[in-house]
Amino acid sequence: MPLHTTYRPKTLDDFVGNKALVSSLKSVLREDDPQHTFLITGPAGTGKTTLARIIKEELKCSDMDFYHINAANVRGIDSARIILENMSLYPMNGPVKIYHYEESHQLTGPTQELLLDETEEPPDFVYFIFCTTEPTKLKKSFKRRGWQGETKSLTRGEMTSLIKSVLNKELEDAESFPRDIIDKVVASSEGSSGQALKLLDSVIDMEDLSQAIDMIDGSIKEEASMIDICRTLIDKQMTGSKKWKVIQKLLTNMDTEPEVVRKAILTYLGKVMLNNSSPVLSDMIVLFSDSFIYSYKAGLINSCYMACELES
Repeated sequence: MPLHTTYRPKTLDDFVGNKALVSSLKSVLREDDPQHTFLITGPAGTGKTTLARIIKEELKCSDMDFYHINAANVRGIDSARIILENMSLYPMNGPVKIYHYEESHQLTGPTQELLLDETEEPPDFVYFIFCTTEPTKLKKSFKRRGWQGETKSLTRGEMTSLIKSVLNKELEDAESFPRDIIDKVVASSEGSSGQALKLLDSVIDMEDLSQAIDMIDGSIKEEASMIDICRTLIDKQMTGSKKWKVIQKLLTNMDTEPEVVRKAILTYLGKVMLNNSSPVLSDMIVLFSDSFIYSYKAGLINSCYMACELES
């Protein structure tokens, strides 16, 4: 199992850094009737989604009653109306149901207004968690609703302590792990614990120092490229030919194994499909369902091209 999954915080006590925020959230969740709306802001990769999942566990919300909505893809008022229509239905398997909005700054103005009205006095069993990297794009009245906390990037010291802690659990001789690699991971992760553990995972078994450092540099570029491909594929504002030009350039400079890219795209499309299903998304998933083990990078290129053509 990947290190960033194995060591993802499961409780507030496990959460690294952000002590004031964690203390405040603990206090709120200890109340007999906690506030029903949470707004979590902060830079990308600083634990907003992790905190949302911890809140889910603290409120004893089942997976079945936890609705994850990416506002980058589901931002309009019609989608919000459907959610709100179902809000009054009792949870299927537990005491509460939670609506978790990621990238909530991308919600349209009318959608924010609609949600404002509904989050003021929701049913006793309904909670909302809004996460965003850009709180200035939310309406002021929206930001005043419920509990608000800001996650901050980890300091170099906190990052170093986290990495050493993981190394002590993963390696018999953790003390011999090169300090230069630890420093490189810390510097390249920009305060994100998840990114740090992903990078550490890619080099933890490597013995050659220079190769390990090159691997870290390459991993950062490749991961960014895969995310750009996924976002481009589902971008409704771009034509098929324009999508292909963007993806063509990304693929030209990409050396990642085609199977790794295929699985990343499938995972991304699957998450989008859960929140905003459509025939086009379904067709895209089919295009990336078969392995590229025999067609190699040519198979990946062809599937990306055909996916772009779906909306032409």
